[in-house]
Amino acid sequence: MTYRKLTILVALGTLSCAGAAAAQTTQGEGTAAARGDAQAAVSSNAAAHAQASANVSAKAAAQMDALRMHIAAKASKVSANACAQADAKMSTTVNNVNAEARQDGSSRVAGRLAGEFRTSAEALAAERNQLDASWGDLTVAHTIAANSKTAVTADQLLQLRSEGTSWGRLAAGLGLELGSVVSAVRTEGRVATGLVAADGRVSAIHGEGALGVGPGIDTRAGVGVGVGQAGANVGLGAGAGVKIGGKP
Repeated sequence: MTYRKLTILVALGTLSCAGAAAAQTTQGEGTAAARGDAQAAVSSNAAAHAQASANVSAKAAAQMDALRMHIAAKASKVSANACAQADAKMSTTVNNVNAEARQDGSSRVAGRLAGEFRTSAEALAAERNQLDASWGDLTVAHTIAANSKTAVTADQLLQLRSEGTSWGRLAAGLGLELGSVVSAVRTEGRVATGLVAADGRVSAIHGEGALGVGPGIDTRAGVGVGVGQAGANVGLGAGAGVKIGGKP
């Protein structure tokens, strides 16, 4: 092999290596660019999700603020003594339901209330655990929410209750007749404690803020967890709202 041929072969080999290296570099740059685009897409999606969550949280907070103002304004027109008396009577029911849960077991109480509010015992138990509420307070919250014209959920009522607003003031602030609220809560408490069988119709409450006058409220939807989600979609039912059995 002559020197010239050797030189040409060496040059060709060099060019081949350079071309391969350039191809690898280009491929590497393309892979890196694709990876960068994917990471950018993930970051963009995460940012969009975070913004959506922030918007939902802000909306929920605004709704709660509006509800607080509505209840406070309306409750201020009702005698504080009347609210306190109603609250004391409802507290008796709350205590009775809680005592039953301790004695007979939470699952028994959950099963009875599930039949009344037309949901599952598991959903009620999950709601109670998430909201850190007692079975008695859960009973009151769902009874009031099922009867209120105001778009309020059991979750929201329990949050307001945890902030220190009494059940009497909450009921008055929703425009519900206090005596009627006490009676309905007492009846639903009897369901929770097993004195009366559940029939899927929450005892009707009267007052300007109530859904309407009728023998019972038909709870047609179940319970959802989470602030602003739990509660029942309600309609007037034609069944017996005054349940028979046990002492009033």
